[in-house]
Amino acid sequence: MERDVARPLLYARLFAGKPPPLRAEQRARMRGLAERFFAWEPGMAVPVLERGARLGRWQVERVLGCGGQSVVYRVRHVQNPAHRAALKVPHGKLAARLVAEASVLRRLDHPGIVSLLKAPHTEPPCLLLEYCAGGSLAERLQSEGPLPEPQVMRIALDVLAALEHAHQNWILHGDLKPSNILFCGNGQVKIADFGLGTLVAERENTGSLRGCVGTPLYLAPEQEQPLGRVDERSDLFSFGKLLYAMLTARSPRTLRPVERVRPELHPAWSEIIFRLTEEEPAERYPNARAVRRALSGLATRRGWQESQPWPEPEPEPVAEPALETTTPPKQHASTRHHWPMRAGLLASVGIAVCLGGVLAPPAVAWWLGAVVVGAAWLVPAGWDQRLA
Repeated sequence: MERDVARPLLYARLFAGKPPPLRAEQRARMRGLAERFFAWEPGMAVPVLERGARLGRWQVERVLGCGGQSVVYRVRHVQNPAHRAALKVPHGKLAARLVAEASVLRRLDHPGIVSLLKAPHTEPPCLLLEYCAGGSLAERLQSEGPLPEPQVMRIALDVLAALEHAHQNWILHGDLKPSNILFCGNGQVKIADFGLGTLVAERENTGSLRGCVGTPLYLAPEQEQPLGRVDERSDLFSFGKLLYAMLTARSPRTLRPVERVRPELHPAWSEIIFRLTEEEPAERYPNARAVRRALSGLATRRGWQESQPWPEPEPEPVAEPALETTTPPKQHASTRHHWPMRAGLLASVGIAVCLGGVLAPPAVAWWLGAVVVGAAWLVPAGWDQRLA
């Protein structure tokens, strides 16, 4: 971990400070490597916050990680020391990407995505993010080696669920790799670092991300092309490399069938990985939900369904017919409209009875009243049945 943190800082200091005693061609080569792998730019500042430094109500405890975009510190609240967070401080001119990341995180609300706590108005600008005490997947692979199949399945399904949520909100991650998969203290998996995440519409308008930005080892082929069309299948390509790294703990630079690396693995793992990492996006899975279905099928075949309930992908939304109990029957609604008619007929009964008592014998008057009352009640009901 210390080596990973120190290496980008070493490159930044190397070019930001006094020129090292190297030949011109060696210096140019190192500059090119720094620009490619760490997004270093001439004049880039190196933000280093010492332990104990304070930004507002937060105090720096230690460095969590450092990359080409920013340095991440673990900080604690001054008034509540048990409350910890991750403070992300960008490199020099990359502050605009931090603003873009804050905008992306505000659109996402999912338990599998690191949440934005606050964007403090400080100099340099920074982000206050949810702190994940369980470390990263990269650290776990480095310390434990290849992960057991059930553990890989659980992590993969959690990552896919978070990716599906982001894609449904028209947001791509753009830099999916083991160091961006974090674990909470309770084992919850979260995707971090949406610094390169953008809206699909924005990428379609700009064509691409202005060159190779991200981790080249996990980038999809279309991300490396100046005018490549990037969509959700680009994130799935990176996920395929991530899946290979979890199963083998090897670099995904050259993919081999995982059952040749670990004979106990099911060949279906390789089928899924190779389809995810096809050169042509059209040959890959169409979306994260399709990959979740494939992995859930593999979990069932391996017998894991009985011991551990894997989250099934949600079915495609379909228009459901309205239930009969949600709307009242037609005759009930239409009956309400016939009450004025019944009232009028009942008034006619009274008039008929009065006239019958004067012009006809009492028996005839009462028979006439009964007929009118029956008509007043039954005729509108008959109309209701015809309308129904």
